[in-house]
Amino acid sequence: MKVLQVCKKSPTPQRDGESIAIHQITKALVTQGNTVDVLAMLTTKHPSYDSQSELEGVNYQYIPVITPISSKEAFFSIFGSIPYIIERFQSERFESALLKKLQATHYDVIIFEGIFLSLYLDLIKKNSKAKLVLRAHNIENKIWKRQVKFELNYFKKAFLYLVMNRQFEQFEVEMMQKYDGILSISPVDNQYFTNNKASKTLVIPVCVDATSKSSLPEGFHVGFLGGMDWVPNVQGVVWFVENVWLQFVKEYPDVQFNLAGRNFPSDIAAWQHPGIKVHGEIADAEQFIRSQSLIISPIFSGSGMRVKIIEAMSYGKCVLSTSIGAEGIRCQDKENILIADTASTYLETLCALYCERRALQRIGEQAVQLVQKEYSLKEHAKKMHVFLQAL
Repeated sequence: MKVLQVCKKSPTPQRDGESIAIHQITKALVTQGNTVDVLAMLTTKHPSYDSQSELEGVNYQYIPVITPISSKEAFFSIFGSIPYIIERFQSERFESALLKKLQATHYDVIIFEGIFLSLYLDLIKKNSKAKLVLRAHNIENKIWKRQVKFELNYFKKAFLYLVMNRQFEQFEVEMMQKYDGILSISPVDNQYFTNNKASKTLVIPVCVDATSKSSLPEGFHVGFLGGMDWVPNVQGVVWFVENVWLQFVKEYPDVQFNLAGRNFPSDIAAWQHPGIKVHGEIADAEQFIRSQSLIISPIFSGSGMRVKIIEAMSYGKCVLSTSIGAEGIRCQDKENILIADTASTYLETLCALYCERRALQRIGEQAVQLVQKEYSLKEHAKKMHVFLQAL
């Protein structure tokens, strides 16, 4: 089949969950003998790409798109049906590049990497007979609904609940009906699409290429890796430090909390709390993960699937997460992951692991087994190929 992937950000380099997820879909398509073109935006927030990490044989094209945030436009979007955050990705330049591709090539399948790209559905339907597939990375309205709980400002809280959540839910439900198929990233998300009577669906999680165990460091190092321009990550890290870490380090002064990722807010980057080291953006995510005793995912308002959890598991690391952080992953508490949803249980778990570190090794080993069983790229690539052919 001839497949076009339409993306709102570059899949290269593979440094965050979304780019990894897009890249793995491309790889799955290629392994099944499909010819793949990738058309990706280079936005104000993510303006770069890396040709060295492109897949051989895949035709990549990158289109610069300006996506500034305007308070005035955000205000007037209140009276519209399309969320302003999505509306910003409407681009004449990208539309022109997309149209040229449709006119030059007969595609069998076009995959939209995220609900945001639904802005271009009508254009594509007018100019192509390809089957249209949504690759749903998450349920956007669920993220906004959960963020309301964390917002202290009354007016922002009202805006999130009365405007953003409503717009996103209406937009997602309306758009999902227009696709020939939906590739959900988790069983939880897939149930949402099924409940809303979407078209044919298939769960294709983010997969990893290989798995291997790693040894524990000599000290007790707690690691967090994630983009700090994503609100749920910021909320989670601040919650963890204020409610868990400061008490934990007081009890065990020799421990260290390592934070890595892109775009740290200046106030967090300047933290002088005991036992905390802010690394910022790092060159080698694998090396960082392997150097930790465990990885945490204190997420309370996300959706979809935490790619960094699967990545950490694949390296044999014990992961301590909230239920929402681990949502969508076929894991079992105390078997191949540790789940804690309150400050007290998070603290109790960390103290227990500090005193009994063999548990880190045991859970990490079982995490590797989980990834090998449930998140094999080869097996899911076959399922996806059969699904797309049958549309």
